[in-house]
Amino acid sequence: MRTKDKNVWGEMFGSLTRTVFSFYNMTDSEFHYETNCHASTVKHWKLGDRFPNNYNFESFSEYIRKKSSTCHSNIDYLFREIEGIFKINQYEHIYNDILSNNGKDVELVIHILKYCIDSGKGRIMSQTRNEYPAQNTLSAIVFDFDGTLTLSSDPIVKTTWENIWTSLGYDVRECQNLHKRFDKKEITHPEWCKITEKYFKKKNMKKELLYTIADRITLIDGVEETFQELRQRDIKIYIASGSIKLIIQSALGRLNEYVDMIRANEMRFDENGYLTRIIGTKYDFEGKAEYIRIIADDLQISTKDILFVGNSRNDHFAYESGARTLCINPRLTNITDTLIWNECIETCTNLTEILTYL
Repeated sequence: MRTKDKNVWGEMFGSLTRTVFSFYNMTDSEFHYETNCHASTVKHWKLGDRFPNNYNFESFSEYIRKKSSTCHSNIDYLFREIEGIFKINQYEHIYNDILSNNGKDVELVIHILKYCIDSGKGRIMSQTRNEYPAQNTLSAIVFDFDGTLTLSSDPIVKTTWENIWTSLGYDVRECQNLHKRFDKKEITHPEWCKITEKYFKKKNMKKELLYTIADRITLIDGVEETFQELRQRDIKIYIASGSIKLIIQSALGRLNEYVDMIRANEMRFDENGYLTRIIGTKYDFEGKAEYIRIIADDLQISTKDILFVGNSRNDHFAYESGARTLCINPRLTNITDTLIWNECIETCTNLTEILTYL
């Protein structure tokens, strides 16, 4: 992204932040008290020379929601101000596109702020890279794995990674704390993998454990029927997951024949089966949108002709690709944000239920 473009989005974010603070009668000191976000950090947001990280933006969003519940001002006024900010910067067409299919409410305010952040960080810029016209025909579907293609019978241990940690004798909170540190940008994804690798090596983790974990995994009903139907319709199937590739392949078994490609974390083992390395995937979190763009380019189709199916917060970024999005059995995600999730099946007991959304 050109520096000029980044500066424009920074200035817009600053203007929007000042406008939102004013409209909802938010003060820097109260915000600091409620979120523990330092006042100097907020000052930089308002100046437009710094964007919040994911953790701080979640705190910012929750604070806006809290203030909106007691705000009696006409929200149309706020959106006139927002429209003016986009118009001054000659981005009125973007504002109109965002507004076209969404009601004027606090969730749309939060989404617009997030849009500025993502644009300023170059996450949305590459949407213009894909120039293939949409055919309004689904050509490919990208699935998350944990919680999307699988079920969990354990109310505490829910993810593949948490299962590994607890199987090695660790408290599940040790796994969760690393996730929180990543969310707060205290560690990068490669650092997260390296720390995890050290913990697992300390317990002499062996390859057989992955197969044991995979045996415990229960696929959601209807996976085979859904995959068969997708093949009959000539719709390609991909998986983008923060899980481990070997576990996904083992859990799917013979259903792997339906899957065109799996992108997930990988583990390497020595000749005796002991863990030597964890290789983190580039296609989790923000990378899921990039993976969808790569698929679209490979197939020479528009991202709009791809459907992403996920269930949780690390799937939020998929919408940035321009693909259609479907949330099933949501966990730790805001299903009311129709810009992130175009459709939602709150309780999906059989994967064939998604066929009506193709």
